[in-house]
Amino acid sequence: MPTEEPYCKQFRQDGWWGWRDASLQRGTVAWVEHTLSEGADVEVFNQRVGSRLLRATEDADDLSGSVVSYVKVTTSGLGYLLTHLSLPAAWAVWSTTQRMRRRGLSVPVIRFAAARQKRGRVENVVVMDAVPGPRLTELLVPESVDAYRREVRRVAIASARLHDAGFIHGDLLPGNVILPHLPDRLPAADASDSAGEEIAAGEAEAEVVFIDNDRTRLVWGPWRFRARYRNVSQMCFRLRRRVGWREARLFLEYYLDAMHGSARNKAVLRQLVIRKTKQRSGKYTPGSVPPLKPRP
Repeated sequence: MPTEEPYCKQFRQDGWWGWRDASLQRGTVAWVEHTLSEGADVEVFNQRVGSRLLRATEDADDLSGSVVSYVKVTTSGLGYLLTHLSLPAAWAVWSTTQRMRRRGLSVPVIRFAAARQKRGRVENVVVMDAVPGPRLTELLVPESVDAYRREVRRVAIASARLHDAGFIHGDLLPGNVILPHLPDRLPAADASDSAGEEIAAGEAEAEVVFIDNDRTRLVWGPWRFRARYRNVSQMCFRLRRRVGWREARLFLEYYLDAMHGSARNKAVLRQLVIRKTKQRSGKYTPGSVPPLKPRP
């Protein structure tokens, strides 16, 4: 994908402070506040403690079909101090997303990222363009096993490229990657459409979009290898739970083939991920995998 990066300007309006697409009009703030009130034209796409993900069906300026990610941050005690010593969470998401796009990674286009104080809390809002296409989770159905293995490979190659660029995703899960080139449901694949077909790394990355980047960060130095292995373990564990160990192992092997690193570091990463995945699944016996240390 990556799409052209919009030109964003800093603004202050009605208590909001942040960045927005320069092509948008002043009515965007009113539209955001209406969306947060969850009117009849707003769908609650996902909700969890401290955050909501909303999809608005009413257009505002050029925000047709956009998604609003709404995050609440408590501002009492230590939380209040940290809020005023660091950038708002919405700004951090916007900054990280811009960096990812500049490095050639596929991410949603952010049109609005701002925060405001309200009733003792800081509200962080990010408005981004909706990405058409299914998530990997929606494709993992038994009748499409050969077809979705091809997509697992694409996601593995894209994940390796993400990590090689220095980024660690906050939650590398099948539900946080979108494949916009596909229909919502894969047909059963023919024998000729196998997972073994060669896929160029650039082609694979261009068709995988990483979303939910509120905890994605740049990691360098001695912490990078550990963060990478935990990220890959996340995906392998979810794949194992959903479709079985074979698909999780395929993801791991495709990832190792695509990542940059020495053969020893790849062997260490393989062992660590297998051990972590089996530990979380209750299938690991201590001592079954000999410990190795990565080389710098």
